[in-house]
Amino acid sequence: MDHLRYSGLPLEEQRAAFLAIVSADPLLCDAVARARTLDLPDWLVVSGALYNSIWNHLTGKPSGYGIKDVDLFYFDDSDLSY
Repeated sequence: MDHLRYSGLPLEEQRAAFLAIVSADPLLCDAVARARTLDLPDWLVVSGALYNSIWNHLTGKPSGYGIKDVDLFYFDDSDLSY
């Protein structure tokens, strides 16, 4: 197992590897597809789902292993009240 195979690469190569891993992960693809249907402004999938998906890929674990939820953040400036 070579879980450090991307360390030391230039930033753009690490970024490309990250995007390739994320876009090939079925759980994250489903989460992004569902998020798009919500029509939320300025949304992002964040946190553990990304970290764990990358770690699962690097260590040979299946998609979704150890992931209990997917966090979706968004910013809606149409209502800035408390």
